[in-house]
Amino acid sequence: MEPPHLFVSVVVYELDTTILSQCLRSLESSIARCFLAKKLSAWSLTIVDNGNNGDSLAAFETENIRIVKNQYNVGYGAAHNQTIMDSASEFHLILNPDVTMDVDYVSKT
Repeated sequence: MEPPHLFVSVVVYELDTTILSQCLRSLESSIARCFLAKKLSAWSLTIVDNGNNGDSLAAFETENIRIVKNQYNVGYGAAHNQTIMDSASEFHLILNPDVTMDVDYVSKT
């Protein structure tokens, strides 16, 4: 049986990108540990810009990370629901952008 795909979403609103960078570094370290243990087959992350971040999030876009830009603040829950509806993944991790996690967090979840 193939390990699962993990889908992660982070909603931001008027956020200092330094805080988001710390969150993503800790997430990527934790995901890397899962790959080493063969607990994940793939992962993807959607960052939802809930307004007022301009183009400051463009630098975070990679093969695994996409940016969704809302025209206005639709609300925290609604923004995560947008990403969940677009995801075909069995597992969805919702993160606040100011979260940093232990390297074993994702493998224990």
